[in-house]
Amino acid sequence: MIYPVVLAGAGPGDEELITIKLQKNIAIADIIITDRLVNPLIITNNCSSNAVIIKAGKQGYNQNSYTQSEINAIIVEYALAGKRVLRLKGGDIALYSNVLDELEALLANQIPFEIIPGISAFSGASAYAGMPLTAKGYSRGVQIISFNQTSEYSNADWKRMAASKDSLVVYMGGKNMQLLVQLLVENGLDAETPIAMPMNGLQKS
Repeated sequence: MIYPVVLAGAGPGDEELITIKLQKNIAIADIIITDRLVNPLIITNNCSSNAVIIKAGKQGYNQNSYTQSEINAIIVEYALAGKRVLRLKGGDIALYSNVLDELEALLANQIPFEIIPGISAFSGASAYAGMPLTAKGYSRGVQIISFNQTSEYSNADWKRMAASKDSLVVYMGGKNMQLLVQLLVENGLDAETPIAMPMNGLQKS
């Protein structure tokens, strides 16, 4: 028997900010394949003692981390072996999670799946910090981008972002924050514009 692979968002880091549905699925999973940004307490507090935990998180600038192809192969291998597989990702499953690659691998192997949404990292971080991303008189919308050395944005893109009245949320920009700020300011952003840099989710100390 092949069980549906569950692809789930583990939320922004706080172990209490997971859904009841995710909690139930962690408890019955045989194999839990987790990203590096998932709070380990979410797994250890809810998983079976017999569950196999595979830490398969990708990490930029780290040549020893898993590739997406390797992660796809692990998911497919265990699913076809009749295991209950839970693929656990930080934040929400639909935002910067490479879920499309994994869904395509499952479809190619005729493996059923189920998706469990989670609270996105940007939403959780802004809410916990008391910084609403939309507020009357401040911001009427939100733009979400990723930024690293391989990002390809045109001059027109930078000018549009610099001129926008929306809140700009940047994923994967920590190592290149100076360059990000430089490009925005060069394209018209006020150099006094405040920024915030939450890191590593909302894990409790």
